[in-house]
Amino acid sequence: MYPSVTSIHSALDALRHIMATERLAAADIERIEVGCGHMTYVHTAWPYRPAGVTAAQMNIFYGLAVTALHGEATAAYYAEDYLEDPAILGFIPRIAVAEDPELEAKGAAFRHACRMLVHTRGGGSFRHEVLNRRGSPENPVSAAEVEAKFRANVAACLPGRETDRVVALVAGFEALDSTEELTTILGVAWQV
Repeated sequence: MYPSVTSIHSALDALRHIMATERLAAADIERIEVGCGHMTYVHTAWPYRPAGVTAAQMNIFYGLAVTALHGEATAAYYAEDYLEDPAILGFIPRIAVAEDPELEAKGAAFRHACRMLVHTRGGGSFRHEVLNRRGSPENPVSAAEVEAKFRANVAACLPGRETDRVVALVAGFEALDSTEELTTILGVAWQV
């Protein structure tokens, strides 16, 4: 559900949940502590340095900083313009990631799980655990969530009217006599 490595999706969802539930903004957050399994830790918890889009997509610190600052981690925030954003780089030191032995002991089925603790500048602490990433068989997504992701992904290359038309065409895809209109709209977007 994010344009980043699957291993960090549960952490992004945990942070979004805490921020929404507790009505926190990035300025309210003193520290984020993340517990994860070994594979998530070794593949995503290396010190972030701007080194291209793929590096940002693979890094848990970058994804969490973007989420804290912008409330989401859509494709727009993985564009070259953001990779060296001083606000993102400045937020990263507030994030700590460590292997969680209990999550690791649950086995491979929980390799993307996350336990999060957010400390606020006001002295509060909030916990949330996400055992299965959204989009997995154990935590399926709704059609509305898929549509929201699509809209975020095409926002920079497809005007709203055309986006609405693609959504409508896909919703009735099985009844289409032809895919010509759909492929024409998407073909124009691809050229942008």
